[in-house]
Amino acid sequence: MFHYYAANSKWDLITNRCSGPIIIALCDEGKLDEALELYKHFLLRDRPSYRAQLALAQGLVDAGRIDEAVDKFYCVDRSVYGIFIRGFLDLGNLERANQLFQELKLSDDSDSVVQASAMFMEHWFKQEMDEKAMECYLSSKEEFSKIYATAANALLKVLLRYG
Repeated sequence: MFHYYAANSKWDLITNRCSGPIIIALCDEGKLDEALELYKHFLLRDRPSYRAQLALAQGLVDAGRIDEAVDKFYCVDRSVYGIFIRGFLDLGNLERANQLFQELKLSDDSDSVVQASAMFMEHWFKQEMDEKAMECYLSSKEEFSKIYATAANALLKVLLRYG
């Protein structure tokens, strides 16, 4: 019913400012397709919030629809790369995860690079390939002087969990 009125109304039933929290709430409730419909509706007027786009990307990846997530949200922001990299690692598609990681390295965003390195480290630790995990750690060491607390914490969590 909402979609009918939203599509056929001359007035905005929900402003774009409200769209983000509604989309995030729908994703949290597992109503991904409904969230995507609302997202498409708001795309006609303006792009919903960055957080809503991340929630949709994460929801699609969690639902096993990673290719759809990449198609829709590939260039939203560098932080979406982490969602995709983790998704591809979970699927065992190391080639695609590494391809995205190499693209991320070109961005000169040290925080995102170190956070992605932590994802690879965690993947290798889960596979009981500790040497490979430590190779990831050592290869990202040159980025350490340029990172903020969020990236450092992601790295520390992995090291403390598996260290």
